[in-house]
Amino acid sequence: MINISKGFTEDEQYLLTDSIADNIANEFFEYMEYFYSYNFNEDFILLKSLYWCYLQVDEYKLPKVDKELPVFRPSGIGGCPREHYMRLSKAISDNDLKDSKTKNLIEPYKARWQRLGTKSGDYFQYDILHAEKVIEDNKFLFEKVEKETPLGETYKAPHFEQFSSTHKVIEHNGKKFVLSGSTDGIMIYTNEFGEEIRVGLEIKSKQTTSSKTSRYSMKKIDDKHLQQIIGYSILFEVDYWVVVYLNASKKSWNMTDEEYYKNPDFRVFGKYISEDMRNDVKEKLSNIVKSLHDENPLPLQLDNWNFNEYKQSCAESVTKDELEELLESRDNFIGESWKKKAVEQALDEIMDIKGLDWGWTLEDF
Repeated sequence: MINISKGFTEDEQYLLTDSIADNIANEFFEYMEYFYSYNFNEDFILLKSLYWCYLQVDEYKLPKVDKELPVFRPSGIGGCPREHYMRLSKAISDNDLKDSKTKNLIEPYKARWQRLGTKSGDYFQYDILHAEKVIEDNKFLFEKVEKETPLGETYKAPHFEQFSSTHKVIEHNGKKFVLSGSTDGIMIYTNEFGEEIRVGLEIKSKQTTSSKTSRYSMKKIDDKHLQQIIGYSILFEVDYWVVVYLNASKKSWNMTDEEYYKNPDFRVFGKYISEDMRNDVKEKLSNIVKSLHDENPLPLQLDNWNFNEYKQSCAESVTKDELEELLESRDNFIGESWKKKAVEQALDEIMDIKGLDWGWTLEDF
């Protein structure tokens, strides 16, 4: 493992570790760019080996969680606390409501969009495995985990997806909950001194426009994705992470070097996850659990409304005072037009569910 001098102050050490994370991200970007520049042919032996590993996964032997404890998944940590409250209190989700105004019968194009995003991650994981075989100086290798076939025989699989599924019971501020999930990958990075560092991998897709991953528009890890990798850091005990953004939308088939530099379809950001960051996430989740025990739901976050799966339950639970506060909160998004638009849309839906219009009074509520 990497050694960091004990002579640094806490702030200096954080700057150093974050610098190391940035360096890992830059090296990973160059490593995969090198791999793609050769446009290697498909490796069917590798593909068959990976498919064979997936065929051995026994769903019945996946880790079980304590049904009495609240369960969170890293991918949902950035979600609205009110939505978590509704989910954990066994409220009916929009999809299970027969007459829900927010029933998520997904549009066909959205279903294709989601599947393309999933497949982007699948192919990228395969390409990292492929790079291990064809690049001599490969600094990035997937960590291997020992698994068991349904017949009881052992085999080694790359540490990602179903091969990584696990859970952990967390206790924070006197509240217990379960963190459960699987990761896009745990890699072993070897630096120039021959030191090995475990590095987590999170893969995200963008598909709307090439500008989504441009150097002008994208400057850091999305806040929700940051909370997600902090959750994975707790679950898999990995401090260093790289978040990969793959853009399915391209500016052009033929680009100059300058155009590609400004509008890359592939971005990588590194992050060192500190103990303080992990404690902040534990604090957030323990507060949600406390709100559940106290039967006192936390405030609704309107900028998280779009992917909320308990919209009707959340809207019906909103009190008059809360609605007034939510209406006033629109001013918090001045200068962030896309967020303000999302908030306005959320408020429209909430008032529609409650049977109110923009001129509602106390008597209407």
